[in-house]
Amino acid sequence: MKRTLVSWGLALGACLALTGCGSSGFDLRYPQRVVFTSTRDGNAEIYLMDTRGVNPTRLTSNTARDFQPKLSQDRTKIVFTSDRDGGDYDLFTMDARGKSVVQLTSNNKLDADPAWSPDGTQLAFVSDRDGNDEVYVMNADGTNVRRLTNTSAQEETPAWSPDGTKLAFGSNRDGNFEIYVMNADGTNQKRLTNNTASDDSPAWAPSGSTIAFATNRNGKYDLYSLNANDGSDLRRLTSDAADDDSPSYTADGQTLVFASNRTGNFEIYAADPDGLNVRHLTDTPEADSGAHTRAVLRNRRH
Repeated sequence: MKRTLVSWGLALGACLALTGCGSSGFDLRYPQRVVFTSTRDGNAEIYLMDTRGVNPTRLTSNTARDFQPKLSQDRTKIVFTSDRDGGDYDLFTMDARGKSVVQLTSNNKLDADPAWSPDGTQLAFVSDRDGNDEVYVMNADGTNVRRLTNTSAQEETPAWSPDGTKLAFGSNRDGNFEIYVMNADGTNQKRLTNNTASDDSPAWAPSGSTIAFATNRNGKYDLYSLNANDGSDLRRLTSDAADDDSPSYTADGQTLVFASNRTGNFEIYAADPDGLNVRHLTDTPEADSGAHTRAVLRNRRH
């Protein structure tokens, strides 16, 4: 069964890390980068910009859709999801300048939501290769694929803890999407949220003590944070009439980047870790998004 992406620009995220990229014209006084997806040039392509929202550089140029980019911790590679092989969605890597593209997965099932381990040796991702969306890990070169979850539900958006020992993820195994955490080998799966709404798109703060996530418990999507160990200390970070979604922290933990449609279409924003001092990073007529695309996993035509 072929799957096509429906409304890829919904439920978005931005992936941040430190990178040099001086040859791309970036001001090295602002070394933190946002790697993101935009349709500003006609179809979904991957771009890089700094956290001021300036100097966007296009990294991919393909008639297919390239999205869900994540930058490795050592800032040398980007993993992303694409249908450029003409089949279903697979995972690819490229260097931080958009060169040396390598296809990591190749099957007639969906592989999406990639996430680098902190040491860059492994990738967590979501696949329906065994019938439903589950969390898997593999070596960074695409070998040694291992399944971590095994339920009849949907699992999505895995995120590594900063020390590489745990993975947070979203799952609807208990009836609606909640935030879960497990050891990096799939053991000790534990539920952190318990709400009738949808909680997903977890992102670890660099301290490892906090997880930010998106939830529609107020009727539309807002950003919250909680204690990564037991789900306590729930805090609401954003409260806007629009949807705020798919958070990511900068490597220094001083900035929270997210996607929002508060100006009509989805754009990328930055805020302080407590959700204050919101800044607009992109402003185009087309959608700008990033690492997490809920529509890929939930809104597929069979």
